[in-house]
This record gives sequence, C-alpha cells and structure tokens, in this order.
Amino acid sequence: MECEKCNGTGWVDSWSIGHDVMLKEQCYDCMAHERDKVQLGMEISKLLSTLSRERLAINLAQLLVELSDKHYDLTKLDELVAAKDKEGIMMEIKYMM
Repeated sequence: MECEKCNGTGWVDSWSIGHDVMLKEQCYDCMAHERDKVQLGMEISKLLSTLSRERLAINLAQLLVELSDKHYDLTKLDELVAAKDKEGIMMEIKYMM
C-alpha cells in the first residue's frame, strides 16, 4: 500500500514561513505506520514466546515452504536443507521479506 501524502517516498515538501523556502520533511503517516508495525511485531513476539519451540518451528517451516513455492524456486531451499545450512535458511527467510 502506497502512502497518499508522499507517494511512497517517505518525504513530503512543506513550506517554511521563516525561511521562505520549501523544505523536505519525513512523512508523518509513514513514520506512524512504521511505528505501528514495530509495535505489532513486539506484541506478536510476546505472544509467540509462550509457544513451544517445536510448534513455532513447524509453523515457520510451513510458512517458508508456502512463500517459497509462490515466489521462488524451491530447489534453492531444498539445497540448503540438504546441506543443513541453518544460516543459509535464515538468510533466505530474510531475503523473502
């Protein structure tokens, strides 16, 4: 979803009366949206921390495979699993975001 005020740039032009020029300021709507995302992430993290490690691992693996199937080739993920490359899998997760 693209911001209506800044068109996704994160910056808006505003008039400075004291200097009689246009200034670029960070978009308050985008900043608020980012703050809300961080807050939601923290709340989800608190809730998920009460679940068992096995349940979290199963759900994360299923989500990873589903996302890979829709957007990426599963052979890369399959190779990482065969090599038991945990760091590579974590990097794939980060790349998918």
